[in-house]
Amino acid sequence: MNRLLARPSDPKKGSAEEIASLEIAQIHAFRLPQVLTTSTIPTTATTKDGPVQTVLRLSPGRFLHFDGRMDYDIHASQVLAASATAAVSWKGNFVNATWFASRPVLTTPLPAGSPSPDTDQMRLAAGLDLSKAFHLDTQLNYDARNGKLLEDRSLLAFKGSCYTLFLEVRELRLPPNSRRDYRFVVNLKDIGTLLDVNGSLDHIFGQ
Repeated sequence: MNRLLARPSDPKKGSAEEIASLEIAQIHAFRLPQVLTTSTIPTTATTKDGPVQTVLRLSPGRFLHFDGRMDYDIHASQVLAASATAAVSWKGNFVNATWFASRPVLTTPLPAGSPSPDTDQMRLAAGLDLSKAFHLDTQLNYDARNGKLLEDRSLLAFKGSCYTLFLEVRELRLPPNSRRDYRFVVNLKDIGTLLDVNGSLDHIFGQ
C-alpha cells in the first residue's frame, strides 16, 4: 500500500493529511475450494490464487473525494468487478455519484438468447440543507445496461426545538415487485422515537 501525504500551507490548520493512496492485494487460499466475495455475486473458485484487488483513493481537497476499485482475474485475464465513486461535501451538504459493474467469468458459453450476466449500474445521492430546520436526502439507482430507473428514495427531515419529523417516500421499480412506500417518524429530544408509521402508497391511492 502506497500513501501520499500533504501538509496544509497554513501550519495552524493541522498536521499532514492523506491526499492519495493505492492498495494492491491478492487473495490466496491454502485449501480449496475458496469462496470469493469481491464481485457483486459470491463465487466458488477452483484455484488457490484469487483476483488481484486494486483500490485507489484520492482526496485532493477537503470537499472532493474519489474512490476507485477493480478486481482482476489473472487466470481468465478479465476484469471481474469495478466501481468508481466521486463525492463532494460542504458544511452539512453532499453530492456523490457511483458507477459499479460486474463481469463474471463464464465457464461455459451461454445458450443463444440468454440474458447477459454483466451488469452496469449507477447511483446518485445528495443531501442538502434547505434551511435551518429542513434537510432533504435523495437517492437514485439506475440500471445503465437496461436503461431503467430501479429505485428512487427521498427523505425530508424537519428539526424543531425539541422534536424531529421524518417523511420518507420510496418507489421500487423491479417487476413484478414494483411498489411505492412511505414512512413517517416522530422523534422527541432525550426520549427517542414516539411514532413510526410505514405503509404502501399504492394501497392509499388504490393502485
